[in-house]
Amino acid sequence: MRGWTGCVILICFFVRTYGQKLAISGSIFSDSNSVIQFSYIKIVQKSNNRILSFFNTGKSNTFSVDVLIPSADTVIVTASHIGYKTVSLARFAKGGDSFRFDLVMPLNVDSIKDVMIKAPPVWVRGDTTFFNANAFKEGGEKKLKELLLNMPGFEIDDRGNLLYKKKIVEKVMVEGEDIFADKVKLMLNNFPVHVISTIQVLENQNTDPLKKGLVNENKVFLNIGLNKDKLKAAFGDGEVGVGNTGRYLVNPVLFSLYGKLKAGYIGNWNNIGSGLDWREQDELTSNNTLMGENWMMGTNQFQIINEMDSRRYITNGQIDNRLQFDIPLSKSLKSILEFNLIKDHQAQTVYNNSNIYNGQSYIGQADTSYTLNTPLLLTAKYTLNWKESPNRNFAGSIAYYYNGNQSQSNQFYFQQGVSSNLFNNISNHLNSYEISLSSSSRPSESRFESWSGKFAQHYYPQSEMATSSTFPSIFHLPDSSYQLLSHHLLNKSIFGSLNLDLIKKTAHGTWTGGASIDVINSKVINGFDFNSPTKNATEFSPGFLNGSGTYNAIAASGHLVRAFSLWALPVSFTTEDGVAFARILEGDSVKTFATPQFNLSLDSRENLFVNLTQEVKLSVDQKQTPCYKFYGILLPTSVSSFQRYADVSLPVRSFNFNYNLGYSPVPRLSSSLVFGYTRKFTDYTEITGLDQFVQTNVDSLVARGTNTFYVQLGGGMSSAKEKPIIDYQVGYNNTQFLLPFLGQLFSSSLGMYSASLGLNGYLGSRYYVRFSTTYIEMIQRLPSEIQNSIPGRVSYLHSSLTHKYRVSKRISLLAVEDWYNNNLLTNHQNSAILFDATISYTLLKIPLSFSLMGNNISNRRSYGSSDISPLSQRFFSTPLIGREIFFSVRYDL
Repeated sequence: MRGWTGCVILICFFVRTYGQKLAISGSIFSDSNSVIQFSYIKIVQKSNNRILSFFNTGKSNTFSVDVLIPSADTVIVTASHIGYKTVSLARFAKGGDSFRFDLVMPLNVDSIKDVMIKAPPVWVRGDTTFFNANAFKEGGEKKLKELLLNMPGFEIDDRGNLLYKKKIVEKVMVEGEDIFADKVKLMLNNFPVHVISTIQVLENQNTDPLKKGLVNENKVFLNIGLNKDKLKAAFGDGEVGVGNTGRYLVNPVLFSLYGKLKAGYIGNWNNIGSGLDWREQDELTSNNTLMGENWMMGTNQFQIINEMDSRRYITNGQIDNRLQFDIPLSKSLKSILEFNLIKDHQAQTVYNNSNIYNGQSYIGQADTSYTLNTPLLLTAKYTLNWKESPNRNFAGSIAYYYNGNQSQSNQFYFQQGVSSNLFNNISNHLNSYEISLSSSSRPSESRFESWSGKFAQHYYPQSEMATSSTFPSIFHLPDSSYQLLSHHLLNKSIFGSLNLDLIKKTAHGTWTGGASIDVINSKVINGFDFNSPTKNATEFSPGFLNGSGTYNAIAASGHLVRAFSLWALPVSFTTEDGVAFARILEGDSVKTFATPQFNLSLDSRENLFVNLTQEVKLSVDQKQTPCYKFYGILLPTSVSSFQRYADVSLPVRSFNFNYNLGYSPVPRLSSSLVFGYTRKFTDYTEITGLDQFVQTNVDSLVARGTNTFYVQLGGGMSSAKEKPIIDYQVGYNNTQFLLPFLGQLFSSSLGMYSASLGLNGYLGSRYYVRFSTTYIEMIQRLPSEIQNSIPGRVSYLHSSLTHKYRVSKRISLLAVEDWYNNNLLTNHQNSAILFDATISYTLLKIPLSFSLMGNNISNRRSYGSSDISPLSQRFFSTPLIGREIFFSVRYDL
């Protein structure tokens, strides 16, 4: 700690400002968003009309210049060009300031007539990058996701997040309106392409617009610009389809932004496998709600396959209705009303071959499982936003959340020559509500103030019924007829938080400070009873499986963010310090402990040269174990595993370093190098027990460190029309784990090599082809002391070839071939070829289109892959949906 404190003090001594230098930059565009080159720029000091600089931009529409200003004064920047009206912008400035002027020059219709200026595929204005949607349509795109993936900089990560230049896009707005803006995955899969005129990427955004000009939260938002005629009425699309295998799709989408009332509706009724998944479920819930669910058993037991759409291996029957109204109550008071109702009926069969660590060696296990998951989610939220004045804003919301998920599974196990079975049914009745209030104000140009508070309460009952002939031997029951298990789990949780924030801009930089208090109270009741399937025996409740506990945590902290210059480099320093108190009550046992909490971080982003940028992040932090890991009683985490925590009083302490270097020697060629390192000074270690198919894990915090690091190199090249031609990425990641063996802790690691390549070809205006390939190799290094008869290397290779051909304005063809080679270097090697093709026909005078799809034309019946970690290694196979012909009709409104 002394070393870090000294470093912070040393940094503060090197804050530098420049007395009379004024940095001015900007860009020039026409009012039709086209780039204007060879403009004349004049910079004048207002008080004496002194010209500080005069120059021509040449073959660029941007400029950057340093001028000397003798004293604080108003500075006027003027841009002129033949054929355009001269424009000027003024700012009050003093030495050391840095301003950006984005100048929009209207076409001078008196001097130039009958001239049409066509917008380029991509152009930049300030922090906003514009994409001309028509320039990136290859034919056959229906929804927003398909269009974005044709544009440079966009990708979808493994968690389903939309990324732009490796940063998560947090909002998707439509013409600046927040209709479903925070439901990014919903918008990606449903918003229609035919109404889109431009895609606007807004970088360096803040969650609160009143912070603009003071701090930069570096967030990325997306705004969809519409064809102007679509703003005058409702717009959307509707698609219905049916397949020869009995699968169907009904997908109506309707938006209205005309007038004062803004509304959106997205419906989806289908059984084509595109059902509710955990990504959409996370979008519907708050962080507090998700934390409450950490106490409960998960009901989604599906085996997810990376790189493959769930429609190929999960059957479903979904009813999904999303509705939102933006209702202005007055000019300054707006409200948003949102409803979500989702039901589904999802099924999957999986065949597993596993090696599971039991604390001494790896035990082989084969099992077959059939899982039926029936999600039921209901959410309702009402939000009020009162803009009392241009510089003051109040907001409040109340939300209700209900989770009625149910899960059934039927599993058959074969382990060490012994077979057993398990039938299980889990039912949720999770109710939660949350109230939030906030106020923000900008009393002056140099000051921002805000406070916010939240209160949430959760009532989470969960019940389970299971039968197995193996229960008496696993749980050492007194009667062999005790093969019926009844389990009831109840969690009641209350969360509260209060936050205060202040931002102040001074002559020496910008200060951000504040304080927060967070309170959690959670009570858990866990009860197991055993009986015979006919219930003719006396019910038996083993004491070691039954228990209850009350868990309290309160944390108070203050934070300070300071932006300054270090050797002329822009640096942001953040410190957050406080203390957290915990109280654990389980039976007659009471345990309390306090943990000092802190986080110190440095963040620097800069342009080293014209085409070279870097970002450096350093942080060291210490915090208390999350409240949902306090429990020392034995709680089930799934149908066949139990968990408890033996010691959580140690602080969780870590150090993080991240470095990102970006290089773009020419506008259409870019590359980046990313490196990250994490050192955990304390880490969790699991003591695992395995009794037939039931696992028991005891986690403890130990004062022994582990390391994680990764390095990644990537880049790409685009065409003169900004369309991607090539993209590549190579990387390595290594994560250490602690494994217990005969009372000792040994270090193991899991390494991952990855490489990907994408090639895009544009042959004329009609034919587009893309080839992509991804290779991943997992390397598990186990201590020599532990029995190691399992494969140490597992790898897979996925390649895909996509063809799009526009036969005419009416007809387009799409074909996709996927090659999968999994579990290479093992005895479980598995290969598969999947082929889909679609022909689309569009009527020119009527906004109606038809699609005929052939899915899994190669009729591949199963798929095999792997899932490995230091505690288990599984090779699994799951049936695929067979060959299908699917016909659909879509109407564009």
